[in-house]
Amino acid sequence: MPFFAREDAPLSSMPEFPIDLADRCVMCGLCIPHCPTYALTRNENESPRGRIALMQGLARGQLEPDASSFAHLDHCLECRACESVCPSRVPYGRLLDDMRAQLRQNGRRTRRSVRWLLTLLGGTPARLRRWSNYLYLYQRLGLQRLTATLGYLGSRRLRRLNRLLPVMSRPEAPITLHPANVRVETLGKVQLFTGCASRLLDRQTREAAVYLLTRLGYVVNIPQQQVCCGALHRHEGESALAAQLAEHNLQAFDKREGPILSLASGCSSHLSEYPLTTTDWRAEGFSERAEDITGFLARARWPERLQFAPLEGKVAVHEPCLQRNVLKQSFHTYALLQKIPRLEVVPLTGNELCCGAAGSQMISQPEQADALLTPKLAAARDMDVTYLVSTNIGCALHLAAGLREQGQEIEVLHPLTLLARQLRTQ
Repeated sequence: MPFFAREDAPLSSMPEFPIDLADRCVMCGLCIPHCPTYALTRNENESPRGRIALMQGLARGQLEPDASSFAHLDHCLECRACESVCPSRVPYGRLLDDMRAQLRQNGRRTRRSVRWLLTLLGGTPARLRRWSNYLYLYQRLGLQRLTATLGYLGSRRLRRLNRLLPVMSRPEAPITLHPANVRVETLGKVQLFTGCASRLLDRQTREAAVYLLTRLGYVVNIPQQQVCCGALHRHEGESALAAQLAEHNLQAFDKREGPILSLASGCSSHLSEYPLTTTDWRAEGFSERAEDITGFLARARWPERLQFAPLEGKVAVHEPCLQRNVLKQSFHTYALLQKIPRLEVVPLTGNELCCGAAGSQMISQPEQADALLTPKLAAARDMDVTYLVSTNIGCALHLAAGLREQGQEIEVLHPLTLLARQLRTQ
């Protein structure tokens, strides 16, 4: 990946930045109470309104880019809660992505703390499989515990990643096509978008999704040539690389094979906005067919033959920001979990604010990420829950790491995993 732009290069004019969209902002401030970074700092520059003013100044050449302006833009989590309450419908997420892209094109380098992560996650499927093997052996041989105990990982970034790593499953050869359950009539075909982090670190959710879909009667195709959705790359200003990844996925998914179901709500949100990432003519049709898998399953007709075993316990639902603010589909998770008899389903207190994971932010902005995570952990403890579910892999890793460090024995998992466990066999 071509990370070789100079940080000290001068900022030229920015004709591609949609200044007209930024000018929609009437500076009313209704977004401010909903912004997690403003809640932490009480600094106007750390609010959507402040960042829009900063972007306008940079775009018009009224401000010179410096470390301070970079920091305010970098701190933004892109939770997009501000968009949900904006009376002028300012597309804040698009503005921030476009500004970061312009800064990148005019000389600013991608942040060092996430540069190599983009390289890994944006790699080929074969590279992700190799890394899955490496990480499995790393845990199996006890190296994860050893490095953490002895402090061998000098880099703070590596220490953060080491704590996030879940229990890895034994690597297996990838299976592309999963037939529908032979006892039922085939309802159709679906395609599964596994992305990068989910493919690398979350095999149990993938297996749960396949199990539920095939039991319902769907043939499941998992295209092996699919790659990262490109969300992290776009958010870091790597617009060209994000477009390349999007175009690769447009090629990998066959339009004749039914809807495209995403396992992670962060990916689902980005897939729904592919026309903003690439000018490829196929992007609009792709986005129309892509959806979060929880929505698909919540709308599905569940026949009486599929019964769920009762489960005594209490589950708190963490609502990832993009599922809540962009997809606006958090209710699907509750609908699915309520199919399990005797399970108490409640929202995690504080769902209106980001948990701090925010893609790569939990690595690049650790203090901020942990400050936002702390009230989530306290809420889970005070609510006395047995399970904590989240539909986004990054949020789940962030929450699970925090709970482990506090010694809280609360299992963090995707809601589909809990459903698959309780679905009775025939």
